[in-house]
Amino acid sequence: MENNIELVFCNYSEKDSVNHEDKNSELFILTPSKMTDNGFKRRFNVYHYNDSDLKKNPTHIGMVKVYNSNLDPMDHNVCEQIMRGVKKYKEQNRDFPFVSIGANLHFYYNLQDKFKNSDIAMRFLNKINDISNKQNRLEDIDLCYLNEKELFGKLVCKCKGELNVLNLINVATFSDSIGKLYPNSRNKWGRFFQAYIENEDKNDKDRLYLSLVYVKALYKDYNAQKYENSSSLIINLYQLLVDYIGNTEIEKTIIKIIGINKNDNNLKKALCLIDKIQEILSVSDIKNMHNLYQYTSVKSIPYLIRRNNHSLDNQLGSQQNYQETASLRFTNANQMNDPIEGKLLIEVFNLSDRDTDYKLSDFYISSATSVDDSLPLWKQYADEGKGVCLEYDSKYLQDLLADKDDAVSIYRECYIDIDPTKKIDDWSDVNIKVASWKKENENHIENIEHKIADYLNELNEYIQKLKESAETHQAKELTTLRIFLNAKIGYLFKRIDYSYEKEFRISLYRRDKPELITWNKDDEGAIKLYTYVFNDEEEKMLVKYTRVILGPRVNDIDYIAPYIKLCDQNINVETSRIKYR
Repeated sequence: MENNIELVFCNYSEKDSVNHEDKNSELFILTPSKMTDNGFKRRFNVYHYNDSDLKKNPTHIGMVKVYNSNLDPMDHNVCEQIMRGVKKYKEQNRDFPFVSIGANLHFYYNLQDKFKNSDIAMRFLNKINDISNKQNRLEDIDLCYLNEKELFGKLVCKCKGELNVLNLINVATFSDSIGKLYPNSRNKWGRFFQAYIENEDKNDKDRLYLSLVYVKALYKDYNAQKYENSSSLIINLYQLLVDYIGNTEIEKTIIKIIGINKNDNNLKKALCLIDKIQEILSVSDIKNMHNLYQYTSVKSIPYLIRRNNHSLDNQLGSQQNYQETASLRFTNANQMNDPIEGKLLIEVFNLSDRDTDYKLSDFYISSATSVDDSLPLWKQYADEGKGVCLEYDSKYLQDLLADKDDAVSIYRECYIDIDPTKKIDDWSDVNIKVASWKKENENHIENIEHKIADYLNELNEYIQKLKESAETHQAKELTTLRIFLNAKIGYLFKRIDYSYEKEFRISLYRRDKPELITWNKDDEGAIKLYTYVFNDEEEKMLVKYTRVILGPRVNDIDYIAPYIKLCDQNINVETSRIKYR
């Protein structure tokens, strides 16, 4: 017996207390989103759980846009209108008449991925009257809900009457689906790529998820068919690999496809080594992770430490705007303080940049250190000792890494004693140090350093083979390798001179969420890109600290400590033990 589909409309704060009336049903909760489309609030977040999930948080599927022909066009809060309509009709024991469409392909991708091998996804779409999967229904929804010039709109209109959007975003049925779009073509993969991927905006999340399904389905088909003339397909994959560096699923799948062709094995092995270097520098044991610290100026304190009672600040008329949550800010990896950062390995391996087009990094970085109360760090990063050193709350860091919606990682910085202008024959002869904590096992650290030397030796070998290759797309291979290396591990290597910093990089991947990137001008007029960690309600994640050390040149603790204690009584406030001359 198949489970019924139960729909509940409610506010986000009420979703965890929804009464699951039919224990045999699949419960879907729709909550109004704070996101706007051209000034209109018309998106609902969709959550799911069934009876076995009651003790867990509902699964966030994505967003849908809901439409009713009787909406007041002057009222921009469409969600409120829908909520009122649902409540009114429920009191009359009737279903509110509405149609809907997913906000993007991500919604359909998550839906089919959640309910593999079942018809729950399709029955849910029928329940919410999803117009993307029904013939002759596109006219039922306002044109502002579906832009035919955008990728999602183009695909929905193309699929109408021919195939199902769920099948197009499903790896198992993708090949057959594009076969129906191009029934008489021997090059369905190439034609689909040119029509719906190649020239689309790289920041479009729909392009990302369509590309993910494309490469997974291609690998399945490619592995079975062993394509003879695959050069153009490989070139397309190089483009996607560069476009989506940081998306693990796309990366690994493309590398597998490249490896099927023996002529591309050197590139595959080089890319795998870069991943191994990144992996060995990652901090994986987050439960036993030691303390990390952030040095900053005193003027940053009100932005990093704020009390949770925002309404009280408003009543008191605080001079600062405290309505925004205090949150950790991440800077684009291309815009770190030192302009040399991220380019050291490119110089060492002589992978010169011949591209004329600038490549924006999809990684955003926040720097931390394992050293507290350090004179060099006070001088360099905390206003010559007049600033503060903040100790991160360990539970906050664990929550940060455990966040499913944002790909956050923590890496050790690797310091190398080299002259970039000289060729390195054996990396085992190079002095290599990685950032560590005081009480960390020395043998463990030495093992990491030796493995990095081994990986760099192997990487150098494959780079040389690629340079000597006579392949027709050799230049494309080297360009792909350079961009991949620079994006994945470029910012994890510095000169040995900086090893005293014992730096750790908190890294956030942002290709799939460009709308969460903001910018600001610094004092010198440079425009810098920033982002934060958000939850599924587009709210910033609160940053938490357990200790604040005041710099050795802070004259009076009473100018700073009272504010910190006002915000959070649990934060310990101390003064530096260093005697600053």
